[in-house]
Amino acid sequence: MARQPDVQYIQMYNYGSTAHKLAPRPRYRKEQYQLPEQKFLGQKAKQTVFDPLSVCAIAVACVMLITMLVGMFRVAELSERQQEL
Repeated sequence: MARQPDVQYIQMYNYGSTAHKLAPRPRYRKEQYQLPEQKFLGQKAKQTVFDPLSVCAIAVACVMLITMLVGMFRVAELSERQQEL
């Protein structure tokens, strides 16, 4: 039995005679069309935006670092006690 190809092409529906008709673009004269006046906005104030998720992630990382350091000191202390015993 012949194997079907892996690629199957998309079959698109053809609207036929009910296809949308494109309306002609209106033509403008130079006198009719005027550009809006440009306003000078000045210098924008700089804003600093903090992402709450990244602030929380940094805080959690700092807490984990402190916890790890405390744990290392406790392990060192316990190993010294064990040596004494």
